[in-house]
Amino acid sequence: LVGSPVAAHTRPGRFENGTLFVYVDSSVWLSELSRYGKTRMLANLKARYDQIRAITLKPDPDPPGRGSRPRS
Repeated sequence: LVGSPVAAHTRPGRFENGTLFVYVDSSVWLSELSRYGKTRMLANLKARYDQIRAITLKPDPDPPGRGSRPRS
């Protein structure tokens, strides 16, 4: 839904009141997606999941290499 490059740096977080929180693994990617990718990402998600009305991009609280959560 978001493309391989974006998927490698993001993961879905909680879903609350129509908003999907998306965790981003670096400040560089967070900035880029906030500026240039958020609209497209939201459109792709809304096309597939009509209950998603908004997304909020946040720094990943457990980025790869720091925690025990495996990345795929």
